[in-house]
Amino acid sequence: MAKPRIAISLGDPSGVGPEVTAAALALPQVKRALVPGVHGDARIWARACEAANVRDPLERSGGELVEVTRLGAREARPGKPD
Repeated sequence: MAKPRIAISLGDPSGVGPEVTAAALALPQVKRALVPGVHGDARIWARACEAANVRDPLERSGGELVEVTRLGAREARPGKPD
């Protein structure tokens, strides 16, 4: 049986959603259960993986990052919503 493909939004780039998503997708039971399609900004995703102290969980899961935004540095400051 094929794993379901799930779309996941990173949410607010200045909030904790990206880090929570990175940490959750790095869990072994999550990796076994689904193939993620993360929708968001590539720079935010990289920062989230670093903040969560995980290697990019999309690399080994067959998942993908769907880049729907390209935010500037001033638009995506952690803890500083714009």
